[in-house]
Amino acid sequence: MQMEFNEQGGCRRALKVSFEAEEVSAKYAEVAAEYVKYGRVNGFRPGHAPAAMIRRQYAKQIDKDVHDQLFGEGYRGALAKHQFVHVADIDFHEDKVADGQPYSFTLVMEVAPVLDAAAYPYKGLPLDAKKIDIADAAVTEAIDRFLKNSATYQDAAPGSAVAADDIVSLDFDATLDGHPLAEGLTEDEARGLASGKNYFVRASEGPSPIPGIGPKLVGLAIDAPATVEVAFPDDFRVEALRGKTASYAVTVRKIRRAVPRTMDEAFFKEMGVADEAAFRARVRESLEQEASDEEARRLETAMEDALLAKADFDLPEAEVERVKNRIVYRIVDENVRRGIPEEVLRGKLDEINASAAEGAKRSLRLEYLYRAIAKAEKLSVSNHEVRSLLAARGPDTLKRMAKEAKTSEDAVMEDVRNTMLHSKVGAFLLKNAAWSGDGADALRKFMGAEPDNADAKKA
Repeated sequence: MQMEFNEQGGCRRALKVSFEAEEVSAKYAEVAAEYVKYGRVNGFRPGHAPAAMIRRQYAKQIDKDVHDQLFGEGYRGALAKHQFVHVADIDFHEDKVADGQPYSFTLVMEVAPVLDAAAYPYKGLPLDAKKIDIADAAVTEAIDRFLKNSATYQDAAPGSAVAADDIVSLDFDATLDGHPLAEGLTEDEARGLASGKNYFVRASEGPSPIPGIGPKLVGLAIDAPATVEVAFPDDFRVEALRGKTASYAVTVRKIRRAVPRTMDEAFFKEMGVADEAAFRARVRESLEQEASDEEARRLETAMEDALLAKADFDLPEAEVERVKNRIVYRIVDENVRRGIPEEVLRGKLDEINASAAEGAKRSLRLEYLYRAIAKAEKLSVSNHEVRSLLAARGPDTLKRMAKEAKTSEDAVMEDVRNTMLHSKVGAFLLKNAAWSGDGADALRKFMGAEPDNADAKKA
Protein backbone atom coordinates (compact mmCIF):
# COMPACT_ATOMS: atom_id res chain seq x y z
CA MET A 1 0.00 0.00 0.00
CA GLN A 2 1.27 3.43 -0.94
CA MET A 3 -0.15 6.75 0.19
CA GLU A 4 0.22 10.43 -0.54
CA PHE A 5 -1.10 13.17 1.71
CA ASN A 6 -0.78 16.58 0.06
CA GLU A 7 -1.78 20.08 1.15
CA GLN A 8 -4.08 21.93 -1.21
CA GLY A 9 -4.22 25.25 0.60
CA GLY A 10 -5.84 26.19 3.88
CA CYS A 11 -7.13 23.12 5.68
CA ARG A 12 -7.74 21.16 2.47
CA ARG A 13 -5.81 17.92 1.98
CA ALA A 14 -5.74 15.32 -0.81
CA LEU A 15 -5.26 11.72 0.33
CA LYS A 16 -4.36 9.17 -2.34
CA VAL A 17 -4.01 5.51 -1.39
CA SER A 18 -2.90 2.87 -3.90
CA PHE A 19 -2.82 -0.94 -3.74
CA GLU A 20 -0.82 -3.05 -6.16
CA ALA A 21 -2.62 -5.78 -8.12
CA GLU A 22 -0.91 -8.41 -5.98
CA GLU A 23 -2.26 -6.81 -2.80
CA VAL A 24 -5.77 -6.75 -4.21
CA SER A 25 -5.53 -10.42 -5.25
CA ALA A 26 -4.29 -11.33 -1.78
CA LYS A 27 -7.26 -9.57 -0.23
CA TYR A 28 -9.65 -11.39 -2.61
CA ALA A 29 -8.13 -14.69 -1.56
CA GLU A 30 -8.45 -13.78 2.13
CA VAL A 31 -12.10 -12.73 1.84
CA ALA A 32 -13.03 -15.63 -0.43
CA ALA A 33 -11.52 -18.07 2.08
CA GLU A 34 -13.99 -16.83 4.69
CA TYR A 35 -16.89 -17.33 2.31
CA VAL A 36 -15.65 -20.86 1.53
CA LYS A 37 -15.81 -21.62 5.26
CA TYR A 38 -19.31 -20.34 5.87
CA GLY A 39 -21.00 -19.87 2.48
CA ARG A 40 -24.01 -22.01 1.60
CA VAL A 41 -24.43 -23.70 -1.79
CA ASN A 42 -27.27 -26.10 -2.57
CA GLY A 43 -26.11 -29.69 -2.39
CA PHE A 44 -23.09 -28.98 -0.21
CA ARG A 45 -22.58 -28.76 3.52
CA PRO A 46 -21.16 -25.41 4.73
CA GLY A 47 -17.42 -25.40 4.20
CA HIS A 48 -17.45 -28.19 1.61
CA ALA A 49 -18.53 -26.38 -1.57
CA PRO A 50 -15.83 -25.86 -4.25
CA ALA A 51 -14.07 -22.50 -3.93
CA ALA A 52 -14.77 -21.58 -7.55
CA MET A 53 -18.49 -22.15 -7.05
CA ILE A 54 -18.48 -20.07 -3.86
CA ARG A 55 -16.69 -17.19 -5.59
CA ARG A 56 -19.21 -17.23 -8.44
CA GLN A 57 -22.27 -17.35 -6.17
CA TYR A 58 -21.01 -14.65 -3.76
CA ALA A 59 -19.15 -12.53 -6.29
CA LYS A 60 -20.96 -9.25 -5.50
CA GLN A 61 -20.65 -9.69 -1.75
CA ILE A 62 -16.96 -10.56 -2.07
CA ASP A 63 -16.33 -7.51 -4.27
CA LYS A 64 -18.01 -5.29 -1.67
CA ASP A 65 -16.14 -6.81 1.27
CA VAL A 66 -12.81 -6.48 -0.51
CA HIS A 67 -13.57 -2.86 -1.40
CA ASP A 68 -14.64 -1.97 2.16
CA GLN A 69 -11.60 -3.63 3.72
CA LEU A 70 -9.12 -2.04 1.31
CA PHE A 71 -10.66 1.38 1.75
CA GLY A 72 -10.76 0.97 5.52
CA GLU A 73 -7.15 -0.17 5.72
CA GLY A 74 -6.04 2.69 3.49
CA TYR A 75 -7.96 5.35 5.40
CA ARG A 76 -6.96 4.04 8.83
CA GLY A 77 -3.36 3.72 7.74
CA ALA A 78 -3.29 7.31 6.51
CA LEU A 79 -4.93 8.48 9.74
CA ALA A 80 -2.36 6.62 11.86
CA LYS A 81 0.55 7.98 9.84
CA HIS A 82 -0.51 11.59 9.38
CA GLN A 83 -2.66 12.11 12.51
CA PHE A 84 -5.32 14.27 10.87
CA VAL A 85 -8.84 14.97 12.13
CA HIS A 86 -11.25 14.64 9.23
CA VAL A 87 -13.82 17.47 9.16
CA ALA A 88 -15.59 17.32 5.78
CA ASP A 89 -15.42 15.58 2.40
CA ILE A 90 -14.80 17.80 -0.62
CA ASP A 91 -14.33 15.26 -3.44
CA PHE A 92 -13.89 11.52 -3.84
CA HIS A 93 -12.71 9.30 -6.68
CA GLU A 94 -11.87 5.62 -6.74
CA ASP A 95 -11.09 2.77 -9.12
CA LYS A 96 -13.39 -0.19 -9.48
CA VAL A 97 -12.21 -3.11 -7.37
CA ALA A 98 -11.37 -6.20 -9.42
CA ASP A 99 -9.32 -9.29 -8.68
CA GLY A 100 -5.86 -9.02 -10.21
CA GLN A 101 -6.19 -5.27 -10.84
CA PRO A 102 -4.66 -2.38 -8.87
CA TYR A 103 -7.02 -0.29 -6.74
CA SER A 104 -6.67 3.32 -5.62
CA PHE A 105 -8.84 6.05 -4.19
CA THR A 106 -8.39 9.79 -3.81
CA LEU A 107 -10.19 11.67 -1.06
CA VAL A 108 -10.07 15.46 -1.01
CA MET A 109 -11.14 16.66 2.42
CA GLU A 110 -10.87 19.37 5.01
CA VAL A 111 -9.03 18.59 8.22
CA ALA A 112 -8.82 20.30 11.59
CA PRO A 113 -5.82 22.60 12.02
CA VAL A 114 -2.97 21.14 14.06
CA LEU A 115 -1.82 23.70 16.62
CA ASP A 116 1.14 23.86 18.93
CA ALA A 117 -0.09 25.70 22.03
CA ALA A 118 3.45 26.99 22.66
CA ALA A 119 3.15 29.12 19.52
CA TYR A 120 0.31 31.09 21.11
CA PRO A 121 1.36 32.58 24.48
CA TYR A 122 -1.55 31.71 26.74
CA LYS A 123 -0.08 32.30 30.18
CA GLY A 124 0.12 35.84 31.51
CA LEU A 125 -2.70 37.22 29.37
CA PRO A 126 -3.27 40.84 30.52
CA LEU A 127 -6.44 41.49 32.51
CA ASP A 128 -7.07 45.00 33.87
CA ALA A 129 -9.94 44.65 36.36
CA LYS A 130 -12.07 47.63 37.30
CA LYS A 131 -13.09 48.16 40.92
CA ILE A 132 -16.76 47.55 41.63
CA ASP A 133 -18.06 50.62 43.46
CA ILE A 134 -21.82 51.12 43.81
CA ALA A 135 -22.76 54.72 44.60
CA ASP A 136 -25.51 55.54 47.10
CA ALA A 137 -27.44 57.27 44.29
CA ALA A 138 -27.45 54.03 42.27
CA VAL A 139 -28.92 52.17 45.25
CA THR A 140 -31.64 54.81 45.65
CA GLU A 141 -32.45 54.68 41.94
CA ALA A 142 -32.73 50.89 42.00
CA ILE A 143 -35.06 51.04 45.02
CA ASP A 144 -37.25 53.68 43.36
CA ARG A 145 -37.43 51.52 40.24
CA PHE A 146 -38.36 48.46 42.30
CA LEU A 147 -41.10 50.33 44.15
CA LYS A 148 -42.45 51.66 40.86
CA ASN A 149 -42.43 48.26 39.15
CA SER A 150 -44.20 46.62 42.09
CA ALA A 151 -46.88 49.31 42.23
CA THR A 152 -50.59 48.50 42.39
CA TYR A 153 -53.08 50.12 40.01
CA GLN A 154 -56.28 51.95 40.84
CA ASP A 155 -58.97 53.57 38.69
CA ALA A 156 -58.59 57.34 38.39
CA ALA A 157 -61.59 59.48 39.34
CA PRO A 158 -64.10 60.50 36.61
CA GLY A 159 -62.93 63.57 34.72
CA SER A 160 -59.26 62.84 35.41
CA ALA A 161 -56.69 63.48 32.70
CA VAL A 162 -54.12 60.97 31.51
CA ALA A 163 -50.67 61.27 33.09
CA ALA A 164 -47.43 59.74 31.88
CA ASP A 165 -47.23 55.98 32.46
CA ASP A 166 -50.96 55.60 33.13
CA ILE A 167 -52.67 52.56 31.62
CA VAL A 168 -55.49 53.86 29.42
CA SER A 169 -58.61 52.09 28.18
CA LEU A 170 -59.27 53.62 24.77
CA ASP A 171 -61.94 53.64 22.06
CA PHE A 172 -60.59 54.67 18.66
CA ASP A 173 -61.29 54.89 14.94
CA ALA A 174 -58.49 55.65 12.47
CA THR A 175 -58.53 57.32 9.06
CA LEU A 176 -55.87 57.76 6.40
CA ASP A 177 -56.21 60.56 3.85
CA GLY A 178 -59.85 60.98 4.86
CA HIS A 179 -60.72 57.29 4.39
CA PRO A 180 -61.16 54.58 7.02
CA LEU A 181 -57.76 53.06 7.75
CA ALA A 182 -59.15 49.56 7.19
CA GLU A 183 -59.64 50.25 3.46
CA GLY A 184 -56.99 48.42 1.46
CA LEU A 185 -55.81 46.35 4.43
CA THR A 186 -56.47 42.71 5.13
CA GLU A 187 -58.44 41.78 8.23
CA ASP A 188 -55.25 40.66 9.97
CA GLU A 189 -53.40 43.87 9.02
CA ALA A 190 -56.26 46.09 10.24
CA ARG A 191 -56.76 44.26 13.53
CA GLY A 192 -55.72 46.49 16.44
CA LEU A 193 -54.91 49.41 14.10
CA ALA A 194 -58.07 50.53 12.36
CA SER A 195 -60.54 50.61 15.26
CA GLY A 196 -60.96 49.35 18.78
CA LYS A 197 -63.06 49.35 21.93
CA ASN A 198 -61.61 49.24 25.44
CA TYR A 199 -58.14 49.00 23.90
CA PHE A 200 -55.45 49.22 26.58
CA VAL A 201 -52.42 51.43 25.93
CA ARG A 202 -49.71 52.62 28.30
CA ALA A 203 -49.17 56.38 28.10
CA SER A 204 -45.41 56.11 27.64
CA GLU A 205 -42.71 55.92 25.01
CA GLY A 206 -42.65 52.13 25.21
CA PRO A 207 -43.54 49.77 22.35
CA SER A 208 -47.17 49.70 21.25
CA PRO A 209 -49.11 48.03 18.40
CA ILE A 210 -50.08 51.59 17.39
CA PRO A 211 -46.64 53.17 17.13
CA GLY A 212 -46.05 56.28 19.25
CA ILE A 213 -49.64 56.76 20.39
CA GLY A 214 -48.87 56.42 24.12
CA PRO A 215 -47.32 59.87 24.80
CA LYS A 216 -50.01 61.56 22.69
CA LEU A 217 -52.66 60.48 25.20
CA VAL A 218 -51.11 62.44 28.08
CA GLY A 219 -53.46 65.26 29.08
CA LEU A 220 -56.62 63.78 27.53
CA ALA A 221 -59.60 63.61 29.90
CA ILE A 222 -61.91 60.66 30.48
CA ASP A 223 -64.88 60.66 28.01
CA ALA A 224 -63.57 63.74 26.17
CA PRO A 225 -63.21 62.94 22.41
CA ALA A 226 -59.94 64.00 20.80
CA THR A 227 -57.90 63.48 17.64
CA VAL A 228 -54.22 62.49 17.58
CA GLU A 229 -51.85 61.94 14.65
CA VAL A 230 -49.85 58.71 14.38
CA ALA A 231 -46.82 58.47 12.08
CA PHE A 232 -45.96 54.93 10.99
CA PRO A 233 -42.22 54.18 10.71
CA ASP A 234 -40.61 53.22 7.40
CA ASP A 235 -40.08 49.63 8.57
CA PHE A 236 -43.60 49.14 9.99
CA ARG A 237 -44.91 45.58 9.77
CA VAL A 238 -47.83 46.61 7.49
CA GLU A 239 -46.24 47.64 4.21
CA ALA A 240 -49.19 49.80 3.07
CA LEU A 241 -48.78 52.06 6.13
CA ARG A 242 -45.01 52.57 6.06
CA GLY A 243 -44.02 56.22 6.20
CA LYS A 244 -47.64 57.42 6.35
CA THR A 245 -49.51 59.45 8.98
CA ALA A 246 -53.00 58.49 10.14
CA SER A 247 -55.59 60.40 12.22
CA TYR A 248 -56.97 58.65 15.28
CA ALA A 249 -60.28 59.77 16.78
CA VAL A 250 -59.89 58.65 20.39
CA THR A 251 -61.92 58.66 23.58
CA VAL A 252 -60.40 57.74 26.93
CA ARG A 253 -62.82 55.49 28.80
CA LYS A 254 -60.83 54.58 31.87
CA ILE A 255 -57.49 55.41 33.48
CA ARG A 256 -55.58 52.94 35.64
CA ARG A 257 -52.99 54.81 37.69
CA ALA A 258 -50.02 53.33 39.51
CA VAL A 259 -49.85 53.64 43.28
CA PRO A 260 -46.20 53.06 44.19
CA ARG A 261 -45.43 50.90 47.17
CA THR A 262 -44.08 52.50 50.29
CA MET A 263 -41.31 51.17 52.50
CA ASP A 264 -43.33 50.54 55.65
CA GLU A 265 -43.33 47.77 58.23
CA ALA A 266 -45.45 45.47 56.06
CA PHE A 267 -43.07 46.00 53.12
CA PHE A 268 -39.98 45.14 55.18
CA LYS A 269 -41.68 42.04 56.56
CA GLU A 270 -42.55 40.88 53.04
CA MET A 271 -38.95 41.49 51.90
CA GLY A 272 -37.62 39.55 54.88
CA VAL A 273 -35.55 42.45 56.30
CA ALA A 274 -35.66 44.41 59.53
CA ASP A 275 -35.67 47.97 58.21
CA GLU A 276 -34.71 50.32 55.36
CA ALA A 277 -30.99 50.07 56.10
CA ALA A 278 -31.12 46.30 55.74
CA PHE A 279 -33.13 46.58 52.52
CA ARG A 280 -30.64 49.08 51.07
CA ALA A 281 -27.81 46.70 51.98
CA ARG A 282 -29.54 43.88 50.12
CA VAL A 283 -30.10 46.07 47.05
CA ARG A 284 -26.47 47.18 47.12
CA GLU A 285 -25.34 43.55 47.29
CA SER A 286 -27.54 42.72 44.30
CA LEU A 287 -26.13 45.63 42.29
CA GLU A 288 -22.59 44.59 43.20
CA GLN A 289 -23.37 41.08 41.97
CA GLU A 290 -24.73 42.41 38.66
CA ALA A 291 -21.76 44.73 38.19
CA SER A 292 -19.33 41.92 39.03
CA ASP A 293 -21.04 39.62 36.51
CA GLU A 294 -20.76 42.30 33.84
CA GLU A 295 -17.09 42.99 34.64
CA ALA A 296 -16.37 39.24 34.61
CA ARG A 297 -17.88 38.95 31.12
CA ARG A 298 -15.78 41.91 29.97
CA LEU A 299 -12.62 40.36 31.37
CA GLU A 300 -13.36 36.98 29.75
CA THR A 301 -13.83 38.72 26.40
CA ALA A 302 -10.60 40.68 26.93
CA MET A 303 -8.78 37.44 27.74
CA GLU A 304 -10.10 35.82 24.57
CA ASP A 305 -9.15 38.89 22.51
CA ALA A 306 -5.59 38.73 23.87
CA LEU A 307 -5.36 35.02 23.09
CA LEU A 308 -6.70 35.52 19.57
CA ALA A 309 -4.49 38.51 18.80
CA LYS A 310 -1.92 36.37 16.96
CA ALA A 311 -4.12 33.38 16.17
CA ASP A 312 -4.54 33.85 12.43
CA PHE A 313 -4.47 30.18 11.41
CA ASP A 314 -6.57 28.59 8.65
CA LEU A 315 -9.95 27.10 9.46
CA PRO A 316 -11.95 24.38 7.64
CA GLU A 317 -14.33 26.27 5.35
CA ALA A 318 -17.08 23.68 5.79
CA GLU A 319 -16.94 24.05 9.57
CA VAL A 320 -16.99 27.85 9.35
CA GLU A 321 -20.08 27.60 7.13
CA ARG A 322 -21.80 25.20 9.53
CA VAL A 323 -21.24 27.42 12.56
CA LYS A 324 -22.09 30.55 10.58
CA ASN A 325 -25.45 29.09 9.51
CA ARG A 326 -26.24 28.20 13.12
CA ILE A 327 -25.50 31.79 14.19
CA VAL A 328 -27.61 33.22 11.34
CA TYR A 329 -30.53 31.02 12.36
CA ARG A 330 -30.25 32.21 15.96
CA ILE A 331 -30.05 35.89 14.94
CA VAL A 332 -33.05 35.62 12.62
CA ASP A 333 -35.08 33.66 15.18
CA GLU A 334 -34.36 36.24 17.91
CA ASN A 335 -35.36 39.13 15.64
CA VAL A 336 -38.55 37.40 14.51
CA ARG A 337 -39.48 36.90 18.17
CA ARG A 338 -38.93 40.65 18.70
CA GLY A 339 -41.43 41.36 15.91
CA ILE A 340 -38.98 42.48 13.19
CA PRO A 341 -40.72 41.95 9.80
CA GLU A 342 -39.34 39.16 7.63
CA GLU A 343 -38.79 41.50 4.67
CA VAL A 344 -36.69 43.81 6.85
CA LEU A 345 -34.51 40.86 7.88
CA ARG A 346 -34.13 39.78 4.26
CA GLY A 347 -32.86 43.25 3.43
CA LYS A 348 -30.19 42.88 6.08
CA LEU A 349 -29.23 39.29 5.23
CA ASP A 350 -25.83 40.22 3.76
CA GLU A 351 -25.00 42.16 6.93
CA ILE A 352 -26.22 39.30 9.13
CA ASN A 353 -24.20 36.75 7.14
CA ALA A 354 -21.02 38.84 7.36
CA SER A 355 -21.40 39.31 11.10
CA ALA A 356 -22.18 35.60 11.60
CA ALA A 357 -19.12 34.57 9.55
CA GLU A 358 -16.84 36.65 11.78
CA GLY A 359 -18.51 35.22 14.86
CA ALA A 360 -18.05 31.68 13.52
CA LYS A 361 -14.34 32.22 12.86
CA ARG A 362 -13.81 33.66 16.32
CA SER A 363 -15.69 30.79 17.95
CA LEU A 364 -13.80 28.11 16.01
CA ARG A 365 -10.38 29.67 16.57
CA LEU A 366 -11.07 29.75 20.31
CA GLU A 367 -12.26 26.16 20.23
CA TYR A 368 -9.10 24.92 18.47
CA LEU A 369 -6.83 27.01 20.71
CA TYR A 370 -8.57 25.73 23.85
CA ARG A 371 -8.15 22.14 22.65
CA ALA A 372 -4.44 22.71 22.04
CA ILE A 373 -4.02 24.29 25.49
CA ALA A 374 -5.94 21.42 27.11
CA LYS A 375 -3.58 18.95 25.45
CA ALA A 376 -0.49 20.92 26.48
CA GLU A 377 -1.66 21.28 30.10
CA LYS A 378 -3.12 17.76 30.31
CA LEU A 379 -6.61 19.03 31.06
CA SER A 380 -9.45 16.60 30.42
CA VAL A 381 -13.03 15.76 31.37
CA SER A 382 -13.90 12.20 32.40
CA ASN A 383 -17.12 10.32 31.68
CA HIS A 384 -17.81 10.42 35.42
CA GLU A 385 -17.65 14.24 35.42
CA VAL A 386 -20.01 14.46 32.44
CA ARG A 387 -22.52 12.02 33.93
CA SER A 388 -22.38 13.73 37.34
CA LEU A 389 -23.19 17.08 35.75
CA LEU A 390 -26.08 15.62 33.77
CA ALA A 391 -27.40 13.75 36.81
CA ALA A 392 -27.39 16.98 38.81
CA ARG A 393 -29.80 18.44 36.27
CA GLY A 394 -32.36 15.77 37.02
CA PRO A 395 -33.21 12.16 36.15
CA ASP A 396 -33.17 11.09 32.47
CA THR A 397 -31.48 14.35 31.45
CA LEU A 398 -29.23 12.56 28.97
CA LYS A 399 -32.14 10.81 27.24
CA ARG A 400 -34.20 14.00 27.15
CA MET A 401 -31.35 16.07 25.67
CA ALA A 402 -30.67 13.41 23.02
CA LYS A 403 -34.35 13.31 22.09
CA GLU A 404 -34.63 17.09 21.88
CA ALA A 405 -31.49 17.39 19.75
CA LYS A 406 -32.50 14.35 17.65
CA THR A 407 -29.11 12.79 18.17
CA SER A 408 -27.48 9.97 20.12
CA GLU A 409 -26.68 9.96 23.81
CA ASP A 410 -22.99 9.57 22.91
CA ALA A 411 -23.18 12.78 20.84
CA VAL A 412 -24.78 14.63 23.75
CA MET A 413 -22.08 13.33 26.09
CA GLU A 414 -19.40 14.59 23.71
CA ASP A 415 -21.02 18.04 23.41
CA VAL A 416 -21.26 18.34 27.20
CA ARG A 417 -17.66 17.12 27.55
CA ASN A 418 -16.45 19.79 25.10
CA THR A 419 -18.36 22.49 26.97
CA MET A 420 -16.90 21.38 30.30
CA LEU A 421 -13.39 21.21 28.84
CA HIS A 422 -13.80 24.74 27.48
CA SER A 423 -14.72 25.89 30.98
CA LYS A 424 -11.70 24.13 32.50
CA VAL A 425 -9.35 25.77 30.03
CA GLY A 426 -10.97 29.16 30.63
CA ALA A 427 -10.51 28.75 34.38
CA PHE A 428 -6.86 27.78 33.82
CA LEU A 429 -6.25 30.87 31.67
CA LEU A 430 -7.86 33.14 34.27
CA LYS A 431 -5.74 31.66 37.07
CA ASN A 432 -2.58 32.18 35.04
CA ALA A 433 -3.43 35.64 33.66
CA ALA A 434 -1.48 38.82 34.47
CA TRP A 435 -4.02 40.61 36.66
CA SER A 436 -3.89 44.35 37.29
CA GLY A 437 -6.23 47.19 38.20
CA ASP A 438 -7.99 48.32 41.38
CA GLY A 439 -10.49 45.48 41.18
CA ALA A 440 -8.02 42.65 40.52
CA ASP A 441 -8.17 40.96 43.93
CA ALA A 442 -11.95 41.14 44.25
CA LEU A 443 -12.67 40.04 40.68
CA ARG A 444 -10.12 37.27 40.81
CA LYS A 445 -11.88 35.88 43.88
CA PHE A 446 -15.32 36.45 42.34
CA MET A 447 -14.35 34.50 39.21
CA GLY A 448 -12.72 31.67 41.14
CA ALA A 449 -9.39 32.52 39.54
CA GLU A 450 -7.22 32.82 42.62
CA PRO A 451 -3.83 31.14 42.13
CA ASP A 452 -3.22 27.75 43.72
CA ASN A 453 -0.26 29.01 45.76
CA ALA A 454 1.42 32.22 46.86
CA ASP A 455 4.23 31.88 44.31
CA ALA A 456 1.73 31.79 41.46
CA LYS A 457 0.04 34.90 42.81
CA LYS A 458 3.34 36.77 42.92
CA ALA A 459 4.07 35.68 39.37
